[in-house]
Amino acid sequence: MKAKGLHLTINTPHGLKFDGDVDAVRLITGLGQIEVRPDHEPMIMTLDIGAANLISSDSQQNMALNLGYVEILDNRVEIVSESAEASGDIDVERAQRSKARAEEQLAELDPSTDIERYKQVENRIHRANVRIAVAAN
Repeated sequence: MKAKGLHLTINTPHGLKFDGDVDAVRLITGLGQIEVRPDHEPMIMTLDIGAANLISSDSQQNMALNLGYVEILDNRVEIVSESAEASGDIDVERAQRSKARAEEQLAELDPSTDIERYKQVENRIHRANVRIAVAAN
């Protein structure tokens, strides 16, 4: 017998950001985008910076997620992320300022000599872009 839905939790170092039932969830993992539906195969994966789409029969909620992990087991999806923001909680002006600062820093870095720092700043730009896009939806 098929389950009727998934139980989703999203935890961050700042606390529980979501705890409820959904029909499906779309995530960006280290291997690309996945859509989790009831009776999905069990797995643990890395979570990449990206938008999560929480899909219910009567609504859809978007969240901006940072790096982390996702575990899928027995119609439960547990996400642990560095940060998670619902679309209505995102300060777009702050995200735009963060992106502008990071772009200025990136222009001053040499990717061949400071690879780690360059990647960190690229991630900040990507995170800001995701936050801006999620807030727009």
